[in-house]
Amino acid sequence: MYDQNTRKLRIYVNGVAGTDSPEVPSAWNAVGGLQIGRGKSAGNPVDYWKGLIDDVRVYDRVLGDPEAAELVKLHPTLVARWRFNDGGAGEPGGVPVMDLHNGAVTDPAYGFRGHVGGLRLDDPGGKAFAESHSKVVDPSESFTIAGWVRNLGRPQQPATVFSQAGANVNAFDLRYVPGKEDPDQTGSWQIEMHNADKADDAALTASHSTFSEYDWVHIAVVYDGLRDRVSLYVNGQLDETSLGVSQEDQVLGFDTKDASLQVGRNKLGAADGSEFWPDAIDDVWAYQGALTQEQIGQLAGGQELDTENGP
Repeated sequence: MYDQNTRKLRIYVNGVAGTDSPEVPSAWNAVGGLQIGRGKSAGNPVDYWKGLIDDVRVYDRVLGDPEAAELVKLHPTLVARWRFNDGGAGEPGGVPVMDLHNGAVTDPAYGFRGHVGGLRLDDPGGKAFAESHSKVVDPSESFTIAGWVRNLGRPQQPATVFSQAGANVNAFDLRYVPGKEDPDQTGSWQIEMHNADKADDAALTASHSTFSEYDWVHIAVVYDGLRDRVSLYVNGQLDETSLGVSQEDQVLGFDTKDASLQVGRNKLGAADGSEFWPDAIDDVWAYQGALTQEQIGQLAGGQELDTENGP
């Protein structure tokens, strides 16, 4: 950005201003065409950009700091919402249905406080889950998955709430992991993501220590592809403790092609069923894009919002 009043240049990276240039002695009107992806020197093309460029905008005025920050925001798009009030129907129209498996049912008595119903996963077989009939989100791009989860005390084995699998590893899986030394008293929510669909790809993990036994909790995983960051919210809040914030950086994600969203299980989990969620899940929202903490707070407010009134 060039400000004719101050006669200085300014650069913004991801909406954040850098240091202004010294005063430009004399600005002049260049009549050549705008170059995107290369420079020109003495009439010759130079310095080609080796990568991708998208959404280029040109203004004939100075932008303020708030406007520059707004340009960076990736406004999320709601792609699916399942109330689980009566079956696995999705909203708005055209959203893939949730197929209910192995004794999973919707039950009026299993909905979050005040909600009409919820997804019941406590079948005696222990392997009940729901699965979207088709792909919902692309985990290589920014996305958000959020919903209410109920527990019957601390699970004694890892138990999954949401996941989406590639051929070899999960693109993401959100689960509760009990503490190793004292599982009756300790444990945490964890979101794991992988950068590549390879069996030896290291998992990138963010943890959240908040857990209320025998109660409902709102869980949200937000992947911000612009900042390569995954965030884990519980009841609308990040975990800000001495151990750090429930976020992990340098996360790239990968596309799972046609893989469906798993609700209540880890498709690549242990064969004995230890990865299944043992109680209830309700009101799941899925976005392509990263919701803000304020928007997550709307979903965690406790009311069953109309779909059109959601973030």
